[in-house]
Amino acid sequence: MTRAFIGDNAGARADVEAALKIEPKSVYALHSRGRLELGAERYAEAVKDFDAAQAADPEHGSVYASRSIAYRELERYDRALKDINQALALFPDQPVYLAWKAEIYRRMGDHLQAVEVLDAALKGDPNVASVWWARGLSKAELGDAKGAQADKAQARRLDPKIGA
Repeated sequence: MTRAFIGDNAGARADVEAALKIEPKSVYALHSRGRLELGAERYAEAVKDFDAAQAADPEHGSVYASRSIAYRELERYDRALKDINQALALFPDQPVYLAWKAEIYRRMGDHLQAVEVLDAALKGDPNVASVWWARGLSKAELGDAKGAQADKAQARRLDPKIGA
């Protein structure tokens, strides 16, 4: 996946496919291919890879978290929540996972629940810009313009590029 970080997705895919030829049930290779599918917006294909990775290692929390993103994008929110909750059961101190859970609630239109989840994420780590930004979005939807503005300002203090 290192190549994917520099924008060489074709090279990253070739590396993953080569790894899967050697070890077809490699949780890391399956998860990596699923992440590449997410990036290419091929969500159903990503789910298939994450299913195979999860079958290979049911305790691999990041697989559940990644699959929750695919389900969220497919608007299968019940499955997305199930997976992100499983990821959080395995790794409860992941503020990013809480932010992903809040995004599911936000897309479902449950902005109050999203804010509550993001509050918990900020208690765990108040230095994650994306969490502040997401809470600002939900507060805006709830009609709390002042709170939304304050949260977005804090997000920009932590990451000046956020929201750009």
